[in-house]
Amino acid sequence: ANYSVDFFPEGGNLVAGINSKVAFKITGATGRGSDGRGFLLSDKGDTVTAFRPEKHGIGSFSFTPHEGTKYRVVLVDADGKNSMHAIPDVHRDGYVMALRDSAGLLKVVVRAKGVNDLQAYLFVHARHIIARTERQSFKNNTATFLLGKEDLPPGISHFTVFNEELKPVCERLYFTTPDRKLDISIATNAKVYRYRQRVAVTL
Repeated sequence: ANYSVDFFPEGGNLVAGINSKVAFKITGATGRGSDGRGFLLSDKGDTVTAFRPEKHGIGSFSFTPHEGTKYRVVLVDADGKNSMHAIPDVHRDGYVMALRDSAGLLKVVVRAKGVNDLQAYLFVHARHIIARTERQSFKNNTATFLLGKEDLPPGISHFTVFNEELKPVCERLYFTTPDRKLDISIATNAKVYRYRQRVAVTL
């Protein structure tokens, strides 16, 4: 096929019975993001949801997988051709992570199923800078972390969730737009040049 599609469950895993956000990227034959539309189907042929990319072939959709059900995606590419694609496996037990951005506040919700952990740990870092470490208890199999966006350094931050044994179980990235703008000026060594005269540019 000239088109491919990759799927990225938020936090890394799909767990049966827990609603998950799944990011995707549709790539064309040239390696660039491509337009198209997709349909998530169950093994019975039912359409679970439909999705389209927002820009550069990238987008997301949400659904709640069921235990024992196999899922596949039918992709209708920009040329109108159909192709079949697999999605990541659905686990019976595990953890699901969801990060929600609301104004100046970030809310990280960790949901667990089939595990005995009473607590979860959140570790946030960017370029070896530790931005946040926090521990929360599970209530009804859910642990919630709140942090301000101003606490994050500019650029890409890693949000990693650890279980009670300090083993990483979920991870995702978050981008903070830098406030400081680059002040760039350009100067040349002359205003007028002869044909093929050497030009010196200072950036």
